[in-house]
Amino acid sequence: MGVTLLHPHGQIYAYDFLPQLQARAAATLQQHRQRTGRDLVADLALSERELCIWVIAARGGIVAFTPPFARFPYEIWIAPTRPVPNLEGLTAEERRDFAFALSQALRRLDRLWLVPMPYLMTVNQAPSYGGLHPGWTVRIEIWPLRRAADKLKFLAGTELGAGVFANDITPEKAAADLRDVQL
Repeated sequence: MGVTLLHPHGQIYAYDFLPQLQARAAATLQQHRQRTGRDLVADLALSERELCIWVIAARGGIVAFTPPFARFPYEIWIAPTRPVPNLEGLTAEERRDFAFALSQALRRLDRLWLVPMPYLMTVNQAPSYGGLHPGWTVRIEIWPLRRAADKLKFLAGTELGAGVFANDITPEKAAADLRDVQL
């Protein structure tokens, strides 16, 4: 899973095609936009900010939240409350707020059980392949690899074989646990 190095590191992948997951996401986001005239990710972030059910941290127009469809225990998404296709499209204030939300999320994960939380993090910007992708809002997804202080989350047959994730915890419980972390 890429977590074989014992230090933080990043990788940037560039393909000459639109990968299957991003193609499916782009199509779904575009269908939602055509059906409603609205941006799904920005609306989700705005709704979470207003309802405060799954919110971990929020500042300005940026929200860190546990998505209601989380695949990993303590999964966190960070997204703006307005449609923005990429990090470059964020204002200076939104970039600062994004950094604040990301810092809050990662610090809370590490302090949840007072052990470092291994995670995978993706920055999902609008694809640059295949033309414009209206309806795509930039987001960061954090996939923590622990489900308890002493238990890692391993993918099972249903997750790898069918792409259907089984989660150990509800997003409401995860958000409450992370909000309760003292920073």
